[in-house]
Amino acid sequence: MQTINEYQIIAKIYESANSMVYRGRQNQGGKPVIIKLLKSDSTNPLEITRYKQEYQIIRQLKLKGVVQAYALEKHQSTLVIILEDFGGESLKNLMQVQKFNLKEIIEIASKVADILGDIHTANIMHKDINPANIIYNPKTKQIKIIDFGISTVLPRENPIVSHPNILEGTLAYMSPEQTGRMNRAIDYRTDFYSLGVTLYELLAAQLPFAITDAMELIHCHIAKQPVPPYKLNQEIPQIISDIVMKLLAKTAEDRYQSAYGLRIDLDLCLSQLQTCGKIAAFPLASKDVSDKFQISEKLYGRERELAALLAAFDRVAASDVDRMETTSLLGKSEMILVSGYCGIGKSTLVREIYKPITRQRGYFITGKFHNLHNKNNPYSSLIKAFQELIKQILTGSEAEIKNWRSHLLTALGDKGQIIINAIPEVELIVGKQNPLPELPSAKSPNCFDLVFQNFIKVFATPEHPLVIFLDDLQWADAASLKLIQRLMTAPDSQSLLLIGSYRENEVSADHPLMLTLSEMKKQGAIVDRITLANFKLNQVNQLIADTLKSSPDKTKPLARLVLHKTHGNPFFVNEFLTYLYTENLLVFDWKEGAWQWNLEQIKTVQIADNVVELMVSRIKKLPKATVGLLQLAACIGNKFDLKTLSIINQKSEIETANDLWSAIHAGLILPIGDEYKFLQVAGESDRLKIAYKFAHVRVQQSAYSLIAEDAKKAINLQIGQLLLKQTEQLGLEDKLFDIVERLNLSRELITCSSEREHLAELNLMLGKKYIASIADEPALKYLTVGLEILPQDCWVSCYHLSYEMHINYAEALSVSGRLDEVEKIFNLILTKVNNKHEKAKTHAKYSEILHHLGKTIPAFKEASKGLAIFGIEFPSTPDKIKAEAEPLIAELIQAETIKKLAGLNSAGETDTLIGRLYDRAIISAYFSHSDDLKLVIGKSVKHILDCGLTPQSGIAIAWFATILAMMERKGLSLSYAELAINIAQRFNDSYFSGTTKVLAYGFSLCWKHSFSDNNQLLQEAFLLCHNTGNLQFASYALLCKYIGSLTQSADCNEVLETCQQWHDYCEKYATLELGQAKIRLNCISQLMDCDRKQLNIEQILATYTNANNYLDVCGALIEIARIETLFGNYKVGYETCKRAEPMLLAGAAGSLVIQVTFYHFYSICCARLYGLESHEELKQEYLAQLKSNLEKFSHWLDLNMDNFYSYYVLIKAEIARAQADREKAIFYYLRTINHAKKHSYTLLQAVANEFLAELYAIDQHRFAKGRFEEAHCLYLQCGAKAKARILSEKLPQIFQRQGEASAFLDPSTSVTLSSRTTERYCRTLDLESVIKASQALSSEIALEKLLTSLMKICLENAGAQKGIMILSNEGNLMIEAAGSIEPEMIEVLQSIPVDSCYNLPLNIINYLARTKYHVVLSYASREGIFTQDPYIVRNQIKSVLATPIINQGELIGIFYLENNLTSDAFTPDRLEILRILSAQAAISIKNALLYQTLEQKVQERTAQLAQANAEISALNNRLRAENIRLSAELEVARKLQQMILPKEAELNQIPELEIAGFSEPAAEVGGDYYDIMQQSDRIKIGIGDVTGHGLESGVLAIMVQTAVRTLLANNETDPVQFLKVLNRTIYDNLQRMNCDKNLTFALIDYQGGMLRLSGQHEQLIVIRSGGSVELIDTIDLGFPLGIVSDIADFVAYADIRLNSGDVVVLYTDGITEAENINGLQYGLDRLCEVTCRNRQRSAAEIRQAAIADLRQHIGDQTVYDDITLLVFKQK
Repeated sequence: MQTINEYQIIAKIYESANSMVYRGRQNQGGKPVIIKLLKSDSTNPLEITRYKQEYQIIRQLKLKGVVQAYALEKHQSTLVIILEDFGGESLKNLMQVQKFNLKEIIEIASKVADILGDIHTANIMHKDINPANIIYNPKTKQIKIIDFGISTVLPRENPIVSHPNILEGTLAYMSPEQTGRMNRAIDYRTDFYSLGVTLYELLAAQLPFAITDAMELIHCHIAKQPVPPYKLNQEIPQIISDIVMKLLAKTAEDRYQSAYGLRIDLDLCLSQLQTCGKIAAFPLASKDVSDKFQISEKLYGRERELAALLAAFDRVAASDVDRMETTSLLGKSEMILVSGYCGIGKSTLVREIYKPITRQRGYFITGKFHNLHNKNNPYSSLIKAFQELIKQILTGSEAEIKNWRSHLLTALGDKGQIIINAIPEVELIVGKQNPLPELPSAKSPNCFDLVFQNFIKVFATPEHPLVIFLDDLQWADAASLKLIQRLMTAPDSQSLLLIGSYRENEVSADHPLMLTLSEMKKQGAIVDRITLANFKLNQVNQLIADTLKSSPDKTKPLARLVLHKTHGNPFFVNEFLTYLYTENLLVFDWKEGAWQWNLEQIKTVQIADNVVELMVSRIKKLPKATVGLLQLAACIGNKFDLKTLSIINQKSEIETANDLWSAIHAGLILPIGDEYKFLQVAGESDRLKIAYKFAHVRVQQSAYSLIAEDAKKAINLQIGQLLLKQTEQLGLEDKLFDIVERLNLSRELITCSSEREHLAELNLMLGKKYIASIADEPALKYLTVGLEILPQDCWVSCYHLSYEMHINYAEALSVSGRLDEVEKIFNLILTKVNNKHEKAKTHAKYSEILHHLGKTIPAFKEASKGLAIFGIEFPSTPDKIKAEAEPLIAELIQAETIKKLAGLNSAGETDTLIGRLYDRAIISAYFSHSDDLKLVIGKSVKHILDCGLTPQSGIAIAWFATILAMMERKGLSLSYAELAINIAQRFNDSYFSGTTKVLAYGFSLCWKHSFSDNNQLLQEAFLLCHNTGNLQFASYALLCKYIGSLTQSADCNEVLETCQQWHDYCEKYATLELGQAKIRLNCISQLMDCDRKQLNIEQILATYTNANNYLDVCGALIEIARIETLFGNYKVGYETCKRAEPMLLAGAAGSLVIQVTFYHFYSICCARLYGLESHEELKQEYLAQLKSNLEKFSHWLDLNMDNFYSYYVLIKAEIARAQADREKAIFYYLRTINHAKKHSYTLLQAVANEFLAELYAIDQHRFAKGRFEEAHCLYLQCGAKAKARILSEKLPQIFQRQGEASAFLDPSTSVTLSSRTTERYCRTLDLESVIKASQALSSEIALEKLLTSLMKICLENAGAQKGIMILSNEGNLMIEAAGSIEPEMIEVLQSIPVDSCYNLPLNIINYLARTKYHVVLSYASREGIFTQDPYIVRNQIKSVLATPIINQGELIGIFYLENNLTSDAFTPDRLEILRILSAQAAISIKNALLYQTLEQKVQERTAQLAQANAEISALNNRLRAENIRLSAELEVARKLQQMILPKEAELNQIPELEIAGFSEPAAEVGGDYYDIMQQSDRIKIGIGDVTGHGLESGVLAIMVQTAVRTLLANNETDPVQFLKVLNRTIYDNLQRMNCDKNLTFALIDYQGGMLRLSGQHEQLIVIRSGGSVELIDTIDLGFPLGIVSDIADFVAYADIRLNSGDVVVLYTDGITEAENINGLQYGLDRLCEVTCRNRQRSAAEIRQAAIADLRQHIGDQTVYDDITLLVFKQK
C-alpha cells in the first residue's frame, strides 16, 4: 500500500491542478488523517508559500469549526500538510450523491455562519468559501472549513484588476469586489457572498450563474441579478430565498454585516420549520449588528457625473453594428477630464467604470503622474500602466498569447525593440526582436512617439475597448501631453477612452495641460469635462448613517460637525471619521447594539484643521522604525517595491516588511497584489515581487513633510548612492532615473572628481534616452547638469565624454528650436575635436539638424564642409558644375554600371560616414542648390562604385534614378530605381528602405506602374518612413500620392481627401511643405466650392523663394496653373506655367509625374491662346510649345499607355483644332473621352466633353448641347462644383432653358453673365414650361401628334435622358410612346404590353399603377425599395421620376422618366411641373381617345360593307404575297451570307494554324462577317460587325467580303492602304444607298508565326500555351468603316508573336453582350476563362466548348444579336 512519509494512504478523495488530497492513517497508532500533497510539478515558490501560509493560519486559529493541522512536512521535492480527519466529506462530493432537505440545508448554513463568525473574529478573511471547502459529516452533523491558502489577516484588501486566470479564489463563488472590478475593497463580507452562492446551489441544485466563460461570469457577479431560488423551486420558502439573495447583494453594505445576524435569521427559520412545518416571513437582519468599523464605500452625490462617464464609455465601446447603424461618432476615441481638489474622489468615481468594461471585455489601466518625477521622466506613467496590462495578458492561455503576438508584430513591424526597451515584458509575448539601427538625429526623436501610438491601437479595438486612467494630469510632462494629443486626434483612433484627472486649483488657463486640451479641441478631438464638488450636508450625513448603521436624523448633528471640520472633502471626511474611531470617540455599544458618540466630547478635542496635519498625527503614533520607513518610501514615490525600500533602509526585505506592517494594518500603506502575505512564511524573498503604494497622495505628502528640509538633500544623496551601488551590478536601466534624479538634487554634496564624472556620464545616458523619446525639456535638463558637472579641462581629461555631451546637448537644443545656441555649441565642438573623422561626423550631425529645421542652404554648406575633409569638393560656378557633371553622368549611365553596383560589397566605416554626408548634401541640394544636384548625386554614386555599399546607398541610387527621369532617360531610370530598392532591402533597415522607396516610387517607377498600384506602394513607403520617425519623407510619400491622384484626373473628392491627409500630416509632423500643402488644398477646395480659409499665396511663395526652396514654389505654381486653366483663365494659367517651367526642368517637383499635369494644362493654355492670338509670331510660339509637349507625351506612352494616352490624344485634338482640322479634332476628342471613361479619368473626360461641345457649337451642331450637358454632369459627378457652376453661368441658354437650344456662344468670345438669380430662372422656367405645355396639348386632337408633343415637352422640362408614356387600355397597361434625348428619338402608338417589356422597371410601374402615387428616386440602384428591380440592377439606374396621369380619379396612364448621367436629377420643382402637365395631359388624352373612337364609328357607319370586305380580302392577298416575297428574299440573303463564309476544307489546308469558325445570325438577317484567305505563305483574316440587323446589314456584310477579296487579289498588303480603300468603297456605297450603317472591322495578316493586327474591332484575345491571357485593344488601330471618307490617319497596327500552342480568339459583341434571364451579360472575362481552360484542346473543340458555355448562359432567352466566333491555334 502506498505511503507518504509516516502515513499510509487509504484513498484519493480530491485532485486539483496543484494538489492531491488523500484519506490515510498514521503508521504508528493508526490515527486517521487527511494528507494534502503539493504536486511536484507545481512546486513554484508561490504555491509552496501558500502551503506554508495555510498551515500557519490553521495552527494559529485553533477553532473547532476549522480542520486542525497536525504537521507540515517535506516529501521528496515538495510539501505535504497533515490534517485532521473527522470522517467528513466535502459538500461538493456529497451534493453529487445525495439531495439535502430544507432542514439539513438550514442547519448546515447556520453552522457555517457560526464558524465564519469565529474566523472573522480572529481577523481572518477566508476568501474561498465554496462546497469543496466545507467538510460535512452526515452522521455526526459536524461541519468544518478547510483551505486557507489564499486567506488574509488584513481587515481589508484592495484588489487590482487581473486576468481571470490569476484571480484568487473559485470564480463561480467569488464576490463582486473580489474580482477586482467593483471599485470596492475586500473585507470579511466577501465570505458571506460566497456562502450565499453555496446555499443557492444547495437549494436550487444549480449555480446562480451557470456560465463557463470567465469574463461573462465576472460580469454576472458584478452586474446581474440571479433568479431567486424560490422561483426555481416552489418548495423553497420565500424567506429562505430572501436570505440567500441578501447574501448575494452586489455591495457588501447590503449583505449581512455579521455572521451573528445571519445565524439569528437562520435559527428562526429552523425553529419555525421544526414547530410549524413551514416558515413564515419576518423582517430580515433585525439583529444584524457589527462592531467592525467599515466606512461605507457607496458613491454619494455623484449620480450625474457617473452617468456622463458611463455614457462616454458606451459611445467609445460601441460595436461595429452600432457604428454602421448610426451616423454619430460612436466608436471614436474620447477623452474625459475629471477635475477637483485633492481628495475629492476623482479616482473613486473613475473606477466605477469597471462594470461596463467587464461587460465589453475591455481593459482598464491606470497611470499616475507625480510632481517633478514625471516632468523629468517622460511617458513613465503611460509605460507603467501598460506594464500592468502586459502582465495581465501574460497570464492568458497559449492561444491568447499567440493571438496577441500576431497583432503586436503586425503593428510594431521591425520596431518592436523600441517598445521592449520601455516595457521589457512585451518581449515575453513577441520574442526577441532585431536591434534598432541608429537613426539620423532629426528622425529618431519621433520613433518612440509613433511606435507607441501603434502599440496602443493593438489594445483599443471594438472587441476589447481600452480605458486609460491618468491621474494628476497637472503634473504631466510635455512629451506625455504631446502623445496624448496625437492619440486623441489621430483620424483612425477608436475604442479608446482616456480619462484624466487633475486638481483644478493647480491648473491655470496657460498651464500646458489647458493649452494641449485647447489644441486637441481645435483638431476635432472629443473632450468632455466633469467637475467634482465637495460633499454637502445631506451627502456627509448619508455616508455617516450608512457607516454607523444609524438613522440620518440621529447622525445629522455629527454630520454638521464633520462637514464644518472637513468642508465636505470626501477623503478628509473618511480620515476624520477614522480618527474619531481610533481615538475612541466612536464606540460600539454591545448592550444597545449600536454605535455611540458624544458630540460635546468630540468638540472639546483638538483635531487638526487640515487633512495633512491629521495624517501626520496618525503617522506619528506608529512605531519609530515605521515612521522612518514611511519617510524613505515617500522619497521614492507613490508606489514603491520592497526590494528598493530595503536597499535604502539597509535592512533585509523581511525586516523591512515587518517594520512596514503596522502602517499596512493602519490602512496608510496598501499592498499591491497578494505576494506580500507570503513573505513571512516564504523564508526568502528573491522570487517574490512585493510592491506597495500609499493609500492616498495625502499620506505620502504627510510622510514626506516629516523630513527636515536640511536633511532632504543628504537623504536623496544616500538613496542615490545606495541604489547606484546595488543596481550597477544588475544593470542601470530600470533605476537610472531614480538614481540620477536623487544624485542631481544633492550634487553639491559630491566632491570626489571621479564620482562627479560618473554622474555626468549618468546624466548623458538619461539625456540621450529622452532625446530618443523627443522629450527635449528633460533631455536639456540632464545634459545641462552633465555639462555643469564636467571639469573645466573636460576636453583634455575626459575628451570622449565631453564630445558626446556637447553633441547631444546641441541636438536637444535643436529639438526645442533654440537654433542660435545650437550654432554656438557646434562651433565650439569644431574647435575642440582633434581628428577628421569626428569633425566630419560633427558636420553631418549639424547638417541633419539644420535641414530638419528648414535651413536647407546652411545644411548643404555643412555637408559640403564634411565632404571637403575627405577631399571631396564641388565647383562654385554653374559652368564648372556642368562641365564636371556631364561626363560623370555619361560615365555612370553605361550598361555595365548597374551590374557593377548590384555586385558590390559593403563599405568600411569612413566610407559609410562619407555616404552619410552625401545623403545630407543631396537632400539639401534638392531644395536649395538645384544647380549642384546632378553633380552631387553623380559623385555619390561614383563613390559607391569605388568604395562599396553603405546603408544610404539605396537612397543615392534612387536619387540617380530621379535625375535620369528628369533627363527623359526614363527606361534607364526604372532599372536604377529597382536596383535602389533591392540594395536598400539588403541592409534590412526600414529607415533607409522607406526613404529609398519614396524616391523610387515617387520619381521613377511611377512612370511604369498604374496610378492606383503606385499609390499603394507609396502608402507602404509612407508607413515605413512614419514608423521609423522619418517624418519628412513620410510627408513626401503623401505628397506623391496626392500628385498621383491629381494626375489620374480622379474624382475631386478623392483628390481632396489625399491632399487633406498630406496637409494634416505636414501640420503635425513636417511643416517644411505646409505652405505648399495649404495652397494646394485651397485650390482644390476652390474647384469644389468648399469652404476655405483666406490665404496669402504670394506671401507663402515669397517665403519659399527667400529660402531658395524652389521645390515648394514649383508645386504650388503648378496647382495654381491647373485651377486657373480649368476656370478658363488661360492667360493667367499660361503665365503661371512659364513661371514654373524652369524650376520643373531643374527637378523641383514633389513627384515627376506632376509633369503630366503640368504639360497637360500648359498645352490647353497654349491651344486656347493660339485661337485668340492675332500676332503670327506668338501663334507659332504657342504651336511650337504644343508640339514640344506632345513629343514628351509620346515618349511617356512607351512606359505606360493606359496612364498617359488620354492626355496624349487630348493634346493631339488641341493641335488639330488650332490648325482648323475639325474632323481630326473631333476624332481625338472622342478618343480622349472613351479612354478617360474607360480608366475613370472623370475630370479629364469632362474637360474633353466641354472642348468637343465648344467645337460643335462653332458650327451650331445639334450635338453641342448634349456634350455641354454631359460635361456639366461629369463636373458635378467628380465634385468640381465650381467648374460646373461656371459652365452653367457661361451657357444660360442651355442650363437655364433660356432662348433656343440651337443658339450657342462662341467659346473664343467673352461672355457677359446675367445677374439674375437661379431662383428667378427657375420661376421663369416653370411658368414658360406650363404655358408651352398647355398650348401644345390643347392644340392637338390626333392621338399620335399629341403623344409626340407630350413626350418631347416632358423630356425637355424634366431634364430626362429617357422617357416612356404608358396608357391604360381596358385595364391593360400599354407602352404608347417612348423617347430619348441622345439620340433624339420619339416613337408613338407602339401598343407594347408593359408585362412583355424587359427595358422598364416593372416593380415601379406596378407600384404606381396600384397606389396612384408618384415615385422620385435620387439614386435608384442604391436607395429606396426598388433597388432589387431587375432592370435597375442590370442598368444601375440613377435618377428616376414616375408620375400617374389621372382623370376624375381614374388612372389614364403613367409618365416614366430617367436620367442615368447623374443622381438627384429630378427636383421637387420638376415633379410639380410634371404633375401640372399630367393633369392637362389626362384631359387631352381622354379627348384624343374619344375623337379616335368617334372617327372609327363614323367610318364604320358610312363605309360599304361589301366594298370593305373586298378591299380587306385584296389587301390580305397582297400582304400574303409580299410576306412570301420578303421571306424568300431574306432567306436568300441568309443563304448568301452562309455561302460566303469559309468552308471547313479551306481552313484545313492552312498548314501552320488550326482554325475553327462559327457564325449564327439573330432572328433577322445579321451583319456579322468573317473570312480567311490564303495567298502563298501569307494568311489574311478579317472579322467585322455591321450596326443593326436586317437586309441592309446583310448586304453590307457581303459587300465587305467582296471588297476584301478584291483587294487581296490585287496584292494589296499595306494595312493602311488596304483599310483606306476598303473604307472608301463602303463609304461611297452607303452614301448611294442613303444608309446610316457602318461597321467595325479588324484585319489580321499572318506569316510565319507573326500576326500583324490593324483596324478597330473588339479586343483580340491571346491565350498563351502556359495559361497567361493577353488582351489587345484595337481602339487606336483604326476607325469604324463607312462613317468618314478617309481613315488613313487613324490606321495603325500591332505585331504579335505566336508560339506553339498559343490560341487567338476573335469574336463579335453578340457573344460578350449576350444576356441571361437576369439581364447579366456573358462578358469578356467568361469568354477568356472558358477558352483558357480548354487551351490544350484543338481549335474546333475550343470553339465547341465556348459556344456550349454561351448557350448555357443564354438559356431560353431570345438572341438579339448575331454571334460570331473565330478560334485559331498555332501548331
